[in-house]
Amino acid sequence: MCRIDRGCWVSICAFVGGLLLTIGCSDQPASVPAAHESDKPAASAPSTTPIAKARRLFGQGELDAAESCVREILLRLPSDPNALLLSADIKVARQQYQQAIQIASLIPATDTQFSRSQIVIANCVTKLGGDISESEDLAWRAMEHALTTLSKPNSAASSTSDPLAIRRCLIAMLNRRGYRNRACQHVEFLCQIGQANSSELLSLVARRNAFPNQDTQTSDDIIQAEQSNGPMAIARRLHTNRHYAEAYQALLPQRKTRWSHPEQAALFGTILADQQAWDEIPGWAVSCPKNADRYSEYWSAIGSWFFANDQMDLATGSFLRAVEIDPSSAVDYKRLARCAEKSTTGVAPQRFAARAMQIDRMQAILVMIRQNPDSIELQSEMAAKWLELGRPLEYLQWTANGENVAPQQAAMITRKRRDLLARRDFAEMQNNDARMQITHQQYPPPSNEQLAIAFRDRPTNVVFATTPNSPASSSDIRITDVADAVGIRFEYLNGSPRTLKYFRLHETLGGGISVIDFDCDGNPDLYMGQGSGDPPDVIGDKSNQLFRNHAKRFVDATEAAGLIDYGYTTGLAAGDVNQDGFPDLMIGNLGKNRLLINQGDGTFSDSTHRLGNAPPMYTTSLAIADVTGDGLPDIVETNYVDDTKLYQSRVKPNDRLPSGISPSQFANAPDRVFQSNGNRSFTSTPLETSGEDSASSLGVVVTNIDSEPGNEILVANDVWPNRLWKRNTTSGWNETASVDGIAFDCNGTATAGMGIASGDFDADGNLDFHITNFWEQSSSLFLQTSPGTFTDLAPRYNLVGPTFAMLGFGTQSLDINRDGWLDLMILNGQIEDFSAAGHPFRMRPQCFLGTGGQMNEVPIEGPSGYFQRKQLGRTLARVDWNRDGRWDFVASHLDAPSALLENQTDSTGHWIQFQLVGVNSERDAIGARVIVRSGDTSRSTWRTAGDGYLCNNEPILDVGLGDRASISDVTIYWPRGNTQTITDVAVDHRYLIVENQSGATKIALNAR
Repeated sequence: MCRIDRGCWVSICAFVGGLLLTIGCSDQPASVPAAHESDKPAASAPSTTPIAKARRLFGQGELDAAESCVREILLRLPSDPNALLLSADIKVARQQYQQAIQIASLIPATDTQFSRSQIVIANCVTKLGGDISESEDLAWRAMEHALTTLSKPNSAASSTSDPLAIRRCLIAMLNRRGYRNRACQHVEFLCQIGQANSSELLSLVARRNAFPNQDTQTSDDIIQAEQSNGPMAIARRLHTNRHYAEAYQALLPQRKTRWSHPEQAALFGTILADQQAWDEIPGWAVSCPKNADRYSEYWSAIGSWFFANDQMDLATGSFLRAVEIDPSSAVDYKRLARCAEKSTTGVAPQRFAARAMQIDRMQAILVMIRQNPDSIELQSEMAAKWLELGRPLEYLQWTANGENVAPQQAAMITRKRRDLLARRDFAEMQNNDARMQITHQQYPPPSNEQLAIAFRDRPTNVVFATTPNSPASSSDIRITDVADAVGIRFEYLNGSPRTLKYFRLHETLGGGISVIDFDCDGNPDLYMGQGSGDPPDVIGDKSNQLFRNHAKRFVDATEAAGLIDYGYTTGLAAGDVNQDGFPDLMIGNLGKNRLLINQGDGTFSDSTHRLGNAPPMYTTSLAIADVTGDGLPDIVETNYVDDTKLYQSRVKPNDRLPSGISPSQFANAPDRVFQSNGNRSFTSTPLETSGEDSASSLGVVVTNIDSEPGNEILVANDVWPNRLWKRNTTSGWNETASVDGIAFDCNGTATAGMGIASGDFDADGNLDFHITNFWEQSSSLFLQTSPGTFTDLAPRYNLVGPTFAMLGFGTQSLDINRDGWLDLMILNGQIEDFSAAGHPFRMRPQCFLGTGGQMNEVPIEGPSGYFQRKQLGRTLARVDWNRDGRWDFVASHLDAPSALLENQTDSTGHWIQFQLVGVNSERDAIGARVIVRSGDTSRSTWRTAGDGYLCNNEPILDVGLGDRASISDVTIYWPRGNTQTITDVAVDHRYLIVENQSGATKIALNAR
């Protein structure tokens, strides 16, 4: 294929756009004149024959007599095509369209009357609006055959046939039935003849997503319509909403028998790829019918398989073919960017990432246009996006559909369309633009021979072991809110008064929680961050609060401890900053942060001056840990934005529907490390180097992530790629998230990362991370498949579907049912009230039980009904408040009092817990790794800082052991490099282990 000059293509798009800048946009369809054809029979018959008599009677309008004649003919000759065709015409005249379809469908494809029978069927289906009980294949194949026949000169068709109406009905029917690719091909044809209406154009914006019938308003209507429209409709919507396991089940019967259409096979392939069912893809590829490779989903699946098998050139060729067929596939452009990052060919990944961002923006505009179809600004931006994405025909059609288009402007649009289509290289230019000017010679799609070689010796009869993620039984999981009963009465306020609509940015995130045993009596206390003010000038009405744990009740000790703070508090962290054995407190504020040193007598002193003169930022999370390797704790500070505009009041829109607010609307702030100078003072250093972009940071985890010496810093970023910082003794901090595979989710998207939960979810001895994300993004589960290498396996673990419709914030890992596998807790809630647009605002919390290969969502029981309530959940911290060996939780919300969630689960599984104290290492021993061995089984856990969202947890390491009732040995890898092994420990106990001291000391717990 010859290479088309990119500048030429840009010039064409710019020329088309420049001529039409003054033309507006509209959602009104273009008017279309009906097309009429002659109604001549395919072959003449003598006027005296029975069929001629029947035709004459029919022409005279004597339907009963004509039908009687036809009936006599069919009694003698049941398969007579002329009689069948006339019988169908009579049914049409009686408006009995279903019966007409049934009769016309009896005429075989080998008969000369077949084409006319297909036109009859097409006309009837159009009259019925595509709502038919017959086979979907029969209907649309008849319509497509009819359209081909009607496009020929001198076609023998009914004078009532309207090709445009037939095609429009076909598009709607295909969309409803889930055959989106086929529908979009017909819309593209309408663009070529200038007849696509605005709704049809919008169906091209996200071609793989379900495109609902505009008359369908409610979820129940959608479900009912899908049931009647067949498995493709069901699978298409389930896939659109990221319910991959359920989508798989919807098409599995076709996979096990035979595909009725190649688009079914193509969609099933991309479901497998998105579900990360790699082992089933070779067998699926063998099962694909002819022409499945004409669909982009086919190539997405093939490319994903090659990517998973580290064959980047073949993956690149596959994804390029996918976007050539479907230029709206943002996910394939993101995958191409990931291929480019791993490839050595020099193709810049930024090119693909930029195109993906353009498509994402266009799809966001589509959502907003549905909510506000009269917005001139949105209509204009949509028009501009068509040109940016190299789709001039769609741009011309969108513009032509606008309001107040003058006749001369309409004529100019028609002329430009004709000029474009007259170019012999027009299709090639569009394809090359979709491929970002990368030729087929550079990266061809895999040939059949290459596929055969790749899939050789791979099993082809594998069926992926996945089931829909329906709620499992949770009769043994019991958690209830006891906050009020035990004296915790705290309610976070994001302003004074509280704001629950038209949020400003800082009013969306919530306040921090610190679990801190400040008096060292063994009972964990709680320090709760408060907002309640109007920053930056107005201090809060209410202070942060310290709740002192008196074993069975909490009392307010804020004033007595010297911890009154009226700042707008966000993140909190506790740790032994000065290494005196008492935990200190770091308060992150929207403004100046504070360092409070524990005096050991139940009070704190303000030592903020020891942080130096670093300018105040909008701090989110904090972590106290040694990140420089000198054995002294440093302070890690993640920051959100650095922009005074965030304090400005939101302007309420005229339609009263709020718009979303994002950190991308403000200047970002750098993250910082306050490095200990060894004399109780600190020097601040930004993590980002000069010229490196900052990000909007939220959650943070500090620990030894890659098993190499030293602690790393993992940051979850909102709308920016996550960042993983590793310290190099010679060059400072290096950012490696993209190289290590933890920057983007499984689709290559920079998500709105919120909270982080760490743990070894697959029990392979490597530390993994769960990151909560924005609504319609789903959680990420980054498993460390080898030291320093991560893969987001959330789809394979069934986390995508249940979290896709949630906006997650706080998250924690734990083994709640003591089966030896880590589970997950998540708090959810929106950042703006979009309920008027049909979107959820308050959301329920979620619990997922791990099995080693999947995460299954379960309902949680408890007298308080906490897990059944929908709230605006934010911070979630882990604590064993009553010292019974079971993890409890502290939860905060934007719209409700904080909760103390007591774990009352009875489990027969065993466990063991550890409290570590460093000696050569810093006392909190952040970065220590503990391996517990029981026979031939081992489990690993890590001492972390941060780990959650705006919080720190109780510093206890917990390991679930399932039915293993004895411990072989426990090995501790301390942060400064020494190793310690202990053997004299028993299950179902908590132990204190001090670095360099032999043995372990049992810590008494309360009886359950």
